[in-house]
Amino acid sequence: RRERRVVSRTAGPVVGIVGGGQLARMLAEAATPMGIHVRVLAAPGDEGATEVVPDVQVGAPDDADALRSFAATVDVVTFDHENVDHATLAALESEGVAVRPGLGTLRLSDKAHQRRVFADGGLPVPPFEVVDPGSTPTAAVDRARRFAALHSDAEGRIVAKASRGGYDGRGVWMLREDDIESFLAEYRGAPLVLEPKLPLELEVAVLVARRPSGETVTWPVLETVQVDGMCDEVFLPSSLPDDLDPAAREIAEAIADMTASVGVLAVELFLVDGR
Repeated sequence: RRERRVVSRTAGPVVGIVGGGQLARMLAEAATPMGIHVRVLAAPGDEGATEVVPDVQVGAPDDADALRSFAATVDVVTFDHENVDHATLAALESEGVAVRPGLGTLRLSDKAHQRRVFADGGLPVPPFEVVDPGSTPTAAVDRARRFAALHSDAEGRIVAKASRGGYDGRGVWMLREDDIESFLAEYRGAPLVLEPKLPLELEVAVLVARRPSGETVTWPVLETVQVDGMCDEVFLPSSLPDDLDPAAREIAEAIADMTASVGVLAVELFLVDGR
């Protein structure tokens, strides 16, 4: 049975943002001159958006009841971050609630899921292995050692990434083959994605916008510079060779299409060995 949705009527559409951080604040500042009413679901302590958005519902973004009651008061649900209740969002989508960019895109925040989806879709991803030392410790060590034997760099290192929860350089470790067993024995957290330590030449990003109809457009390719795991500078135009510009845009559009993303999506890419 589809629930009756009660949306408080204002002069314009009501956009509900789940999470009250700096991205929600920037969205609200951009929406106001366009006549778009913004409502925020913010946990206690989410301070950035609450300073500029008067319409705030206090509640945890991963609380199913809070998310459902919030969705009933807005025309569309979007997000400040990806730490949300996927099961509730799936139910809301099935009931006709407009969830943007959509659960198919939000699930890419899990790096293990992301790598599998991209690999199955024929996108250029590095070799990878997913191990879960919390569930299968012995198998995790064996598979990690085999991966390291094949993909360690000249100094004997591979990269381990927490599949969920990592950001701004957190949840990433450089492992030597001799350290694998002890690291996995002490690790507590989500499954790990193992990758080679690649010689990164350049990092770029493509912003792609996609309508529900499937029409997509991209902005010019940006170059990003990371310091201590965080983006420090952005350059436009980028120093990406002109002949690679179409490929970067095509990858971004392909990801938006394969996940049925709606809205604006940022796709980050690395240049390795000139490709």
